[in-house]
This record gives sequence, C-alpha cells and structure tokens, in this order.
Amino acid sequence: MERPPHEWSAWRAKRLGEVGGAHGWSTLVGLHWLAPGRHGIGASATADVRLPEGSAPPLVGILIVGDDAVDLSHGHGLMEEGHSAPTNDIMRLSPDVPGPPTLMRSGRLTWWIIRRGNRLAVRVRDPEAPARRSFHGIPAYPYDPAYRIEARFIPSEGPRTLAVTDVTGNTSNETVPGTLVFELDGTESRLIPVEDRDAGDWFINFKDSTSGHGTYPGGRFLHVRKAGPDGRVVLDFNFAYNPPCAFTAHATCPMPPRANHMGRPIRAGERFLGH
Repeated sequence: MERPPHEWSAWRAKRLGEVGGAHGWSTLVGLHWLAPGRHGIGASATADVRLPEGSAPPLVGILIVGDDAVDLSHGHGLMEEGHSAPTNDIMRLSPDVPGPPTLMRSGRLTWWIIRRGNRLAVRVRDPEAPARRSFHGIPAYPYDPAYRIEARFIPSEGPRTLAVTDVTGNTSNETVPGTLVFELDGTESRLIPVEDRDAGDWFINFKDSTSGHGTYPGGRFLHVRKAGPDGRVVLDFNFAYNPPCAFTAHATCPMPPRANHMGRPIRAGERFLGH
C-alpha cells in the first residue's frame, strides 16, 4: 500500500486537536437560544440558561437580550477571558458573527454568544466534558491516491448564490464561484463549491452513498484551493472531514445542498462509527 503523504498525516493530527483538544468540538456542553428579555444564567435548576451542575454558581449573571445585542448584568464569579478583573458591571457581549466573540469564564467553563441569522444563543464549553473524556480519535479510510482527482472549473456566468440551510433551520445565501466537473469511476460528476472568505479557499459540503453507511449521515466537508489560470482544481477526498455535528449536539452545521448529493461512494476521508 502506498505510504500516505506527509501533509495528510499532519492534517490527521491537527484534526485530533480540532475535535479532542481543550478548545475542540467535543468540549461543547450547551447551546441555549435566547428570546428578547432578561435571562438568568447559572447552574441553578431554575436558571433560564442552565450551566452544568456543580460547574458554576447558581446564578452567575443576567443576560439582557435585545433584538440585535446581548448585555450582561450583575456578574458573579465571572471573568472576561484575557482579563484578570472580575466582571460586575453591565457589559455588551459581542457575538461570534462578525466576531470575535466576548468570551466569559466561570470556573472551568467558557461561554459566549453566537449569532445564526437573526437568532442569538449562548454556547458553553467545558474542557472536562464527557464527550472529550471519551474521545479516542477519528476513524478514517486509508489514504487512497485514486481519490485525488483533478476537476475542471466552469465559472458562474454573473453573480450566483446558493441557499444553504443549517441544522437549526437557518438559511444563508452563499457565493458560488462556479461548478467543478470531474470523472469518478468512469462517470462524470459535479460539485458546487462556495466561497470561504475566512479560509481564503472554496468549501464543499457533500453527501455520497457512504453517508449513513460508514460515514457521517449528514455528509462531510472538503476545502479546495481556488482554480488557477488553467481552470483546474484538485479534489483530494482523502481530506474530507466530518462536520462538528458528528461530535456534539451543540453545533449548528450547514447541511449539504441537494446539488451536492452524489449517487456513488467516496471511500476516502473521515469515517463515522456512531456516538
């Protein structure tokens, strides 16, 4: 069997940190959607935003939620990450979009505000989360050079967007640069990437016939470099990876658009053996 390339082995090691590290997806223990109004946050059973029992005081603060902003009032035992002084005064909490978010710390817990469409939520991280303690790696297919495929890029004719819906039901319109056309098992296939401005590349969210049969049922992700002047793009499915929802119920993953549902198997990249 051909030895995996160094960059794939390095990527596999990096993925372990992204999921099982102290700030990895397996550390998420809460996702609480917020309606306008005042919400107590703490470990009390009566708290509107309940933190894990024994991890924080019964009430660590009051969240004051407006249509487009969240303020924190009366913080008890709370610290703003990166600052040594306790938080007691009213402060505005910046969400992750456009970011960066204001990170609050109570004991070992970290929590912050996320924005998805016009909705706001509190996301909570615990480095001692059960999912992290039970994390033992990410299964994957052996590296297979047959799944490193050259695709032809067909640019979009004029501005084009793709409606992408996440698991919470929020839909966003993503910029589509064009279509990737390639041959797999002697049959022409097509995938639609979207622009990833943060990564500076193209992002592909796809399903194939292994989804739910050895790989994550909700599909997988793949990043590719943008097409060069020759209009060629390398699709290396060995780098296909599971969305955060494969590791936590507290993520807001986008679902693969119908155009990226492939009717053939991609036996490369990360696998999924269930929770």
